[in-house]
Amino acid sequence: MKKLILICSIAMLASCKSKQPADPQFTKAGALDGNWVLEYASTADVPSLYPGNAPTLFIDLKENRASGKNGCNNYSGPITVVGNRLTFSPNMITTKMFCPGDGEKTFMSAIQNVNAYSIGTDGKLSLTTADAATLRFVKN
Repeated sequence: MKKLILICSIAMLASCKSKQPADPQFTKAGALDGNWVLEYASTADVPSLYPGNAPTLFIDLKENRASGKNGCNNYSGPITVVGNRLTFSPNMITTKMFCPGDGEKTFMSAIQNVNAYSIGTDGKLSLTTADAATLRFVKN
């Protein structure tokens, strides 16, 4: 019995050591995790599209989820992060309040097309799409 426990313990330790460490550029404590507020969108004028209510983004890498407010309604759903690649689920859930204007639709469409992220030396989060459209957030 003692031999079996010893063998299982060694196997568990070996499997833990065989995991590849994550790229430190993308796993710095607090780098991507946390609350963000939209300050710039290449496809829209943020202040006029979201008067007094800029969209927010909360990223939780432990749960691989994103949530926030899209300028009117709350949204939530799974994300995938691998290196600097970031994708949002095409099936994000949202609350259903009536929202005047196109702000909500514009924001949700933009994040659905995101495929990468970067965090600048200024600490701002940029989300980019294949056609180079960018959403830029500041940490809240």
